[in-house]
Amino acid sequence: MRRLRVLLPVGMMLLVLAGFPARTAAQPANALGIRLTGNMNAAIDFPGAGAELSYQRFVGPKTRIEVDFGARIHDYYPGQNKVHLDAMVAASFQWRWPVGRRAGFYAGPAVQFGRPDYGPGLGAQTGFDWQFDGPLQLSIDVRPTYNWFLYGHFDACLGVGLRYAF
Repeated sequence: MRRLRVLLPVGMMLLVLAGFPARTAAQPANALGIRLTGNMNAAIDFPGAGAELSYQRFVGPKTRIEVDFGARIHDYYPGQNKVHLDAMVAASFQWRWPVGRRAGFYAGPAVQFGRPDYGPGLGAQTGFDWQFDGPLQLSIDVRPTYNWFLYGHFDACLGVGLRYAF
C-alpha cells in the first residue's frame, strides 16, 4: 500500500510531463495581435502606413482564416499636404505549409474593403510566420489587391505581425 502511494503521484507526473511535448508541437487554434503595414505601391505614389488588429483562426489542419481591421494614413496628393485616414477591413483564407516545427509559409485569396478612399478589392495574401516557444507568433507578409474605387488601382501592402497564440 505504501508503495502505491509513492508510485501514484510519480506516475501522474510522468503522464502530465509526457503530454507537454505534444501540446507545444501542436499549432494553436487562435492568434490575436497587431499587424503593422506599409504601402509598397510606388508606381501610383500613394505613400502610407497603418496598423491593423489581426485575428487568425485555424479551420482545418493546414487551413486558417485571418481577419484584419485597422486604419491607414496616406498622402494621395504629395506636395499638397492632403493626408487621408482610411479604415480598412481585410479577410483571407490561407493554406499553411509547415517548415520545421515552428515556422511555416502561407498563401491564399484575400478580400479588402476600406473607407473613404479605398473600395472593395480582391487579391491574395502570402507570407512566412514563426511560432516562438511561448505564445508569441511573428509574421511577415504581403497582401496585393486590385481596388475598384476611384480609378481602379493596384495596391500592395507589406505587413509585419505580432500575435498572441492561444
